Amino acid sequence: MAVALYTPSGKPSVAQIARLARILPLLSPRFLLSAAAWVARSGAYARALSAFKPGCHLLFIASAVDGKGYGSEALEMVEKSCADEGGLWVTLEVDGGNPALLFYAKRGYKPVAAALYAGSTYVLMSKKLRAIR
Repeated sequence: MAVALYTPSGKPSVAQIARLARILPLLSPRFLLSAAAWVARSGAYARALSAFKPGCHLLFIASAVDGKGYGSEALEMVEKSCADEGGLWVTLEVDGGNPALLFYAKRGYKPVAAALYAGSTYVLMSKKLRAIR
């Protein structure tokens, strides 16, 4: 089982906000503080992120079991949902020391920028989605 949370390309719907409200209590306070800190990104980093519009921003994928394909399946669902909503890009941040960096790279994500936050380097990665015909 894996869970993915992403921000859609347009304004969130009432249903999306309701789903987020159910997920938030399950997240740790440390994760919530880290996520809030990303809201205050540097200007250069925010400009780099704004180049990938329309798109979706993946906040995290959490898998209960590694190596079973659950994370890959969740990522594919995010990509499909984003494309269905008109997104052309998926972006995400990964701690430079996190093995997830390789997970995303193997699935077509490319590093496009880096930012230093709280003593760690975070890598902004992006993937262009195929246009829906």
